[in-house]
Amino acid sequence: MARISKAEQFQKTQRILLKTARELFTRNGYADTSTEEIVRRSKVTRGALYYHYRDKADIFAAVFEEVRADSARFIREKMKGAEDAGADLWQQVIVGCHAFY
Repeated sequence: MARISKAEQFQKTQRILLKTARELFTRNGYADTSTEEIVRRSKVTRGALYYHYRDKADIFAAVFEEVRADSARFIREKMKGAEDAGADLWQQVIVGCHAFY
């Protein structure tokens, strides 16, 4: 069985924490999501959480950035689709606005 490198373990733990935190923040909101619940559902140690993130606000900021990047990627894909279909720049902007909304 191949051993996982420290860098791969770091990334895996970070992905698990972000995925879990995103699900909990989405379902419960910021105020009703605790770091204890993130740790428990992620099945990692409290130390692992604090190794990756300073506090709950820090992991929320990381989740927010991930959601922002996902949204921007989605909008760019929609606008590119419109461009590929022959839409002019204004039509592409409208498509992007609709994708955002």
